[in-house]
Amino acid sequence: MKRLIFFALTLIFITPIPHANAAAPLVITEPTHRLINGKFINDDLTAKLLPTGELGKIVFSIANINKDWQVDPATIEEITAMSNGYGVIDGSTPAGQQIAKDWLAQFYRITRAQSVTALTYGNPSEYWIKKLLPEQIEYLKATSEIRLEEYLGKAVTGKVGIDSNQQKLPKSVQSTFTFADKQFVLMQ
Repeated sequence: MKRLIFFALTLIFITPIPHANAAAPLVITEPTHRLINGKFINDDLTAKLLPTGELGKIVFSIANINKDWQVDPATIEEITAMSNGYGVIDGSTPAGQQIAKDWLAQFYRITRAQSVTALTYGNPSEYWIKKLLPEQIEYLKATSEIRLEEYLGKAVTGKVGIDSNQQKLPKSVQSTFTFADKQFVLMQ
């Protein structure tokens, strides 16, 4: 019996304690807030970038130092567009330029010496990529990695992540996308 207790206690004490980095990576992704012409649909992203917003809490939290990051280059591109000045389609005066600059400065500062992995550009689900663009998966991954490296000014680590959740996409959108893709192929 003593041996069993000694063995159990030994296992408890020699079992490695998970390191803080073993936690889930921090994910920076957001659905687009812009139209194809670059105008923003609304100014909702501004609230998310504030230190109290969804994306702000991630980068302004001291607890998120020394973590692994998964970042959608499309989201960083959109925030960069905000920081350079932007317009909203309803004509209202946008309020997020300085907020976007502050968020980007903090994001670059905090991720400078940390591991960053690119998500697929726009963070589409793996299901839809395989269904609608199966022959372009490697191109999407490479493009995502290159774009994020351009924004970060450093190499990203790890393989490009693809969202495993299947987002709901109406049949009409699927049909439109498939038709548009066929048109692009014919134009080549």
